[in-house]
Amino acid sequence: GFRAVAEALEKTTTGLGLERYGEEGDEFDPTIHEALTHEYSPDVEGIVCSRIYQPGYRVGPRVLRAARVAVTEAEGGVVPASVEGALSVDAQGPGADSSDEQSPDEKPE
Repeated sequence: GFRAVAEALEKTTTGLGLERYGEEGDEFDPTIHEALTHEYSPDVEGIVCSRIYQPGYRVGPRVLRAARVAVTEAEGGVVPASVEGALSVDAQGPGADSSDEQSPDEKPE
């Protein structure tokens, strides 16, 4: 029943060019991976995807959904500039500007 439908759907989408990607051990690429966690280990070289939380999907070069991954980096390794921004966390979130914030004690003008 359900298995046959799932297999037929997978065969159809694959025939249309939909590709599932994201495997443990893949080199981290911020253009196709979304890093959810980051850790260091002496057991890896470079920056790799150590766990796949959710696989990614693409059609040709177009990414439909980035793979959501855990990233492991070699201890003492140098992070390439292309990856550094993807691994950093902004405490205020994207687009936040602290100069526009009003303290709770201030009254609006």
